[in-house]
Amino acid sequence: MAIIDIERARNLYNSESYESNTNDWEDSTSAFRARAFHEALAQAGLAQRAGSFLDVGCGSGGVLMKLSANHGSQIKGGQGRFEGIDLSPNAVKIAQQLYPDAEAHGVSFAVGLVQDKVVAEPYDVVSLIHVLEHCPDMLEMLAACERVGRHLYINVPIEVNLMYTLRRRVLVHQYLSYGHLHFFNEEFFLCWLEKNGFEILSTVYSADFEIPKAGLGYRVTQALRRWTGRVLGPSVATWLLGGYSFGVLVRSRALPARAA
Repeated sequence: MAIIDIERARNLYNSESYESNTNDWEDSTSAFRARAFHEALAQAGLAQRAGSFLDVGCGSGGVLMKLSANHGSQIKGGQGRFEGIDLSPNAVKIAQQLYPDAEAHGVSFAVGLVQDKVVAEPYDVVSLIHVLEHCPDMLEMLAACERVGRHLYINVPIEVNLMYTLRRRVLVHQYLSYGHLHFFNEEFFLCWLEKNGFEILSTVYSADFEIPKAGLGYRVTQALRRWTGRVLGPSVATWLLGGYSFGVLVRSRALPARAA
């Protein structure tokens, strides 16, 4: 099975409808996702050790820019290296327009595929943020990423929850509008990673629902998600109402296992 259906992906992700559906490739969620990414690094003891990053499917580039701003100052030896690649020229164009000063912050964006990437030295962390759910063969995608990275950070939307089940056609909408092929809850995703040999280093939630949107119904749901997350925790809030993404930092299977 192919890592990704390149022809279908290019048709979908280069279309104006996809850009419109995602509001500039979800740039408004980048602050929440970058914060969760940094938290995952800190939990795993990599906040000062990881200095080189490759973001696969970088979209608008906002996560890398914010990670550079928040994480770069903590890297020993100064500024890190933050590279973003995306198969969509539209996404890379948007990233370059939104962040014209990226190179001054050690950040670069380019059109490309991870399976074509050739590196002399592996990246400390390769990230896939809202990417894996688009890939026909998830394991092949992760194998391509760990070929060039020591650690993988994977952030996926949690779309198997009570609210989405009651609404019934949400998953159909996610497939038709965004190209999602896989749907997760936290328990399944962690089990799948572990059964395929990945060592879990840390897990985090990102509150993607905090992005501003019009409509009273959305604002009410947003308030419910916020309240439930604060009172009962993001795990319960996600199971009931959705709106969160789940991030997992794992070690590349090519690395030797850590000593007990």
